[in-house]
Amino acid sequence: MTDNLQEEIENKIIDLISLGSGGRLVVFKPENLKTVLTVEKKGDYKSEALVLDILGIERPGGGKLEDKIGQLIGGKNFKAENGLYFLFVYFDAVKQDLEETFWFVPSLKARQLKKGADLSEFLVSKKDFVNFLIGELLKKI
Repeated sequence: MTDNLQEEIENKIIDLISLGSGGRLVVFKPENLKTVLTVEKKGDYKSEALVLDILGIERPGGGKLEDKIGQLIGGKNFKAENGLYFLFVYFDAVKQDLEETFWFVPSLKARQLKKGADLSEFLVSKKDFVNFLIGELLKKI
């Protein structure tokens, strides 16, 4: 994936979280990490953050996202952590937007995924994604 496409996907996710949460969440890119976004509850400086590691593929012609998932999770440097989530998205090049659904996988469950595994358990709509993030962060208070 090109850096421009990665940045476009990250920006769309930032907009989705910022606008969809009604200002209740803050999302930012840590300077030292590539492909990662951090999400925190606004105004609560002592709460834990959620970290989103993002893998996106452009449609049409970008291949199957399912084939790339195993590459990311199967790496030697993979480390499951509480609060770390993988976000696998398709980016529609014609509409210049994220597709309506994507996979949102907690890293603690990611090792269970193998090539050809059923990923429907982790499929989430844009609307449900933001609501889930709010719920997860409220649990950490």
